[in-house]
Amino acid sequence: MHNEQVFTPKWVVELMLNKIGYVPSNDIHHKHIIDNSCGDGAFLVEIVDRYIKHGILNRDISKNELKKGLEKYIHGIEIDGNLCAKTIGNLNKVASKYSISNVKWDIVNADAIDCKKFWYKMNFVIGNPPYCRIQDVTEEQREKYKSFCYFKEEDKKKQKGAFDSYMLFFNIGIRMLSKYDGKLCYITPSSWTTNLYGDNFREYLTDKKTLEYIIDMGHTKVFDNATTFTMITGIGNFYGNETTPIFRYNEEMKTF
Repeated sequence: MHNEQVFTPKWVVELMLNKIGYVPSNDIHHKHIIDNSCGDGAFLVEIVDRYIKHGILNRDISKNELKKGLEKYIHGIEIDGNLCAKTIGNLNKVASKYSISNVKWDIVNADAIDCKKFWYKMNFVIGNPPYCRIQDVTEEQREKYKSFCYFKEEDKKKQKGAFDSYMLFFNIGIRMLSKYDGKLCYITPSSWTTNLYGDNFREYLTDKKTLEYIIDMGHTKVFDNATTFTMITGIGNFYGNETTPIFRYNEEMKTF
């Protein structure tokens, strides 16, 4: 899938990880987490740092045990091979700060839609999905991606509107969540809440009652080279929420 790379600022990464509960003070040692469009590793760098801090500060885990945990519980997918290599280099730098080396990182160079080995296994799914233009992919890819974005067979008959690529990653991410405690947090354009193509997705969230929260970023300029209105969306398989809190972003949220 072609996409214009827009990398996530550190303050947004920290805000999202805090909101999803991936913090060193929580028990994250045996929790699987994935960024399924990891780019150069902005989320994974912070995740690795928090995982190691949790092990050292809260559990006094040996470096060898931490290395095994990094290999087993932290995952990434990136379709661009050069960015995969950059991610691994960035993760090695973080690990080396704590004198941990030779980690066999689970960073997969592939199209996330094909990585079914991660389905229903992740405690956390987090990221900034690509916002590619659908006209930039082949007809075969277009049909593959569009057909994946139906939660029910009958949705194919009533689907309307132009396909948005980040919607594909909502579908992929939800499929990756553990059925009992999986939590997803994405930053995306806010258009899914109003556009025609988001109808079926909104119906799905309403039916399943899994929409945990929305943080509307409003006019906050999140990305230097993009003007899209964005929001952070939290989804939880366990949640059963009848109403969804909607927050308006403000500076104080950087610490919650």
